[in-house]
Amino acid sequence: MGQDASVYTQLSIKPYSSAKQAIAAVEALRSVVGDRIAPDSIRSVAIRVPKAYAGMIGGEVDIGNRATTFSSVRYQAALALFHPASLYDIERDRLPLSAAMKAFMSKVTIEVDEKLARHYPVCWPAAVVVDVDGNLSEQTVLAAPGDPDRRFTDSQVADKAAHVLDAAIGPRKRSEWLEIGRAHV
Repeated sequence: MGQDASVYTQLSIKPYSSAKQAIAAVEALRSVVGDRIAPDSIRSVAIRVPKAYAGMIGGEVDIGNRATTFSSVRYQAALALFHPASLYDIERDRLPLSAAMKAFMSKVTIEVDEKLARHYPVCWPAAVVVDVDGNLSEQTVLAAPGDPDRRFTDSQVADKAAHVLDAAIGPRKRSEWLEIGRAHV
């Protein structure tokens, strides 16, 4: 890398508060489900990831343990479907865990998929298979939003900033920060 080259082009920006290892799985699920499938109609979800992090994201959530709310892919998936705005909650002191979310989470399994391992650690890939009444839909995500191969647009950066910063510093200050950041890119 030349003296003037920056490593910033190689970095990922997480789209929301989550373990990096879980983001591709959440995004694959969101892609399959979208606004078309009601979460309660899902029979099962298989999340497939490399062995390197299957155990880490496969743990259960303890709503009183902040770290598990980031790392449990089952919980992250439930937030994405039931309370997507909560994905941006950094403090994690008032997160939901409804009976419907628990029922959904009980349908999610984590599986090792070594075919995906060839992309790791350059990418943190995942595949999901969603069963709705016997109809299977599959989606693989190698590069999640915010990864070098799927860079955030200016509007995506502004949207994340609004979700994360508005409650803490307010929209005016957030806009000022974004302008400062744009001036230094």
